[in-house]
Amino acid sequence: MKKLLSAVTSLVMAATFVSSAFTSSLVVSAAGSVPAVQPNVSMGGVKDVTANKNASNADFIVDLVNPEDENGYWHANAGENVNVDAHIKTNTSGLTVAGFSFDITVEGGIKIAEIVKICPALNNTALVSDYNSGNVNGTSEGKDGDGLTVTDGNLFYYTFNVPEGTPDGLYELNFTKTELLKADKTRHNVSVQKGYIQVGDVKDTTTTTDA
Repeated sequence: MKKLLSAVTSLVMAATFVSSAFTSSLVVSAAGSVPAVQPNVSMGGVKDVTANKNASNADFIVDLVNPEDENGYWHANAGENVNVDAHIKTNTSGLTVAGFSFDITVEGGIKIAEIVKICPALNNTALVSDYNSGNVNGTSEGKDGDGLTVTDGNLFYYTFNVPEGTPDGLYELNFTKTELLKADKTRHNVSVQKGYIQVGDVKDTTTTTDA
């Protein structure tokens, strides 16, 4: 009887050990690969900020991050306008673009007030804009119809109006359509880095869990 009880006890302890080890490995793996992030503000339309990790294979990276702000945000108060620059970087030198079309969106009822009608990164090529849809488009065929070489730097200049009564918070800017066309009308591979307009004061409550 004692041998049977001992064997059962050993079996239970072994099962407990295996279960504990399996659970522990899951927790460590999750914490090590996916940081736990809390939103900066708990309100509709506001997102936590995460970096785009899929840019390594792109021909071009376009971003809406403010390079002059430590958090990368564009700042305004309710009832004010805010200027936003879209930037572009080439992953491979010498690439040409013969046409482009982009749709920009912003959360929280924030509207486009102005779009400067040139594209600096494409030799100040003229562009056509639609404030309602957020679309900008144009052609840059160059002398031989093979497009223009893209210069790293400013792609588009926007001005947004933040309506009166807009709650303080972070409001996402994003390109929902990104077309940079080659001379044969096929598309370059484009990666997008979202931006954010910070309205008023936002307390930073972002936390991360290390492995």
